[in-house]
Amino acid sequence: MGKKIKNSHLIKKGFYSKAYDLFENVGGEYSINRIIDIFPRLNTKEYYCYLMYAIYRNETPDKHMTLCEILMFMDLFIDDSYSIIHWHVKRTVKLFPEYIKIKIWAIELFGECPTSPFNNKELIDFAKSILDFDYNNQIAIKIIKKYSK
Repeated sequence: MGKKIKNSHLIKKGFYSKAYDLFENVGGEYSINRIIDIFPRLNTKEYYCYLMYAIYRNETPDKHMTLCEILMFMDLFIDDSYSIIHWHVKRTVKLFPEYIKIKIWAIELFGECPTSPFNNKELIDFAKSILDFDYNNQIAIKIIKKYSK
């Protein structure tokens, strides 16, 4: 555990390049569980800053997805995190249209949410895209039925 705590100090001190290289060298699979395992005991802002640096180094959909999950499920450090989540999801969809995981995540979390950052058209577009890959996705079917009226 001590080594993992030292890993976290790289981010706490702003040594993002060293932290990035370390993460990549250990087979850096970007997911919320993996990032917390390698860099434990950071706050949401520290994870966010590191992941933005990682996106700068090599933008991938998994990094955006991890960032969205951190913003959604960890303590808030900004009062309008939904807007930031919206931006990351939209950027991922634009750059990586075949990455369905983030679209499924978005409709599962925000399809029934009254404060959703996504408008009905965005949710329908995500749902239709999901159905192209998984024609039986019940959440996508429900979203299309609900918002296509």
